[in-house]
Amino acid sequence: MFTCQCWSLISQHLNQDIPGPATLTVSLSTWWCAAVKSAPNDCHKGLNCLIVLVTWEIWKHRNACVFEGAQPSVQPLLSV
Repeated sequence: MFTCQCWSLISQHLNQDIPGPATLTVSLSTWWCAAVKSAPNDCHKGLNCLIVLVTWEIWKHRNACVFEGAQPSVQPLLSV
């Protein structure tokens, strides 16, 4: 799954354990709440911000693939 791959690479890049959404059946809000709850309290604000920004970039990349014929690739998301 593309989104899990993105989160895995971002976790590696940041040297942090940020779990990506496990399956397609997990809603974004369920995954988001679980990810924030698993993080230390002093990281909640930063993790919320990171989730919003990464989710936005994934959405923009998805639109580029659908409407502009771009190829799905995690690397452009990491360069933002």
